[in-house]
Amino acid sequence: MAAPNLSNIERRVEALERANAASNTRMTCCNIAPLGLWAFALTTALLQIKSLRAGASENALGIVIGFAFGFGGLVQLIAGVISAANGKQFAAVAFSSYGAFERMLLSAF
Repeated sequence: MAAPNLSNIERRVEALERANAASNTRMTCCNIAPLGLWAFALTTALLQIKSLRAGASENALGIVIGFAFGFGGLVQLIAGVISAANGKQFAAVAFSSYGAFERMLLSAF
């Protein structure tokens, strides 16, 4: 009498495992690495142009810092979060750390 109940429980457990395996598929958004790298490169280039004083006046400091704070830091942090959601650990750590560094560095100005 215990055997039919045990097989019924085993079938239910197997059905739950199949349903759980089907629901654990990871949803990927997109490849965010080009946007994060572009934000890093463009922010670095703007900061270097400002440091060299090549074609920029002293009044351009606010524009450069605002751009680097908003675009460089924020976009890289978002790229790190999306990379983590996609399961790319190296990209998540790199983008998040660079983004946080730029936001903290530029908040000191």
